[in-house]
Order: sequence, then structure tokens, then C-alpha cells
Amino acid sequence: MSKNTLLNIYVASTLLVSGLGIALMACWLLYPYEPFTFYSEHNQTLQEAYYPGDTVQWRSHFKHNTTGKLVQVDRQLIDGIVINYATTNYVSDGQEKDFINASMRLPDFISPGKYHIEIVNTVRVNPLRDVIVVRRTNDFVILPKP
Repeated sequence: MSKNTLLNIYVASTLLVSGLGIALMACWLLYPYEPFTFYSEHNQTLQEAYYPGDTVQWRSHFKHNTTGKLVQVDRQLIDGIVINYATTNYVSDGQEKDFINASMRLPDFISPGKYHIEIVNTVRVNPLRDVIVVRRTNDFVILPKP
């Protein structure tokens, strides 16, 4: 074989491998991943009114469409202001979930008003992409402390 033939084989194989890598990255970035299937429009709180310091509980009915993926959950209490809560992590297991015990404690200093909770789930589906799913609860009222 001549020197040009080896160079041509090297260039062709390099272009082929590069093309396959670009196709894989494009698939990772463009594929419409849905890590969760939710069975309700929003998460429903168990009560319509709470006092400062109470624990808000809500019902969330969903199914994991992936297994073994780390899910990061951020929660925020929203009125005109946003109160962030600690981030929690868990590993998805592909099972259907019907939680009633999803909860968070309201701060003692919170002012009365109409609030809702926003739950942000972040799942890394591949090395190049995180899928973010935002859910919220219904509006509820925080009453003045008796």
C-alpha cells in the first residue's frame, strides 16, 4: 500500500468516527426526554388554609420513566416573595408513586397571604443534558397566627 492510501483510510475513518460522535451528541441534545408521567394537573394540598409554623402536605401522583437516575428536588414557597427550601436528592426507581406525605414546614415568620409551592425536579438524562420539570401546588392561604 502506498502512503496516500493509508492517509486516505486514516482520514476516512477519522471523519466517520467524528460523524458518529456528532450524531450521538445531537441525539442526546434533541431527543424529547420525559423523565416523569404526572397523573394530575397540579399537586393538591390537603388543606386550603394554614398557620405560620404548620406543615403543608400535598398529594403528588406520578411515575418515573427512568431508573437509576439521580433526581434533584428544589422547593420554593411563593407569594410576591420566594422562600427557598433545602434541596433533596433521590434515585429514580421506575415505579409509580402516589405520595400523600410530601410536606414542608412553613416558617414561623411568614406573613399572611395567598401562597403556592413550586417543586422543581432536575434529572440528568445523559452527560450533556439535564431535564427540568416544574410542578406547583394549588393556591392556599396562610392565616394570621391566633
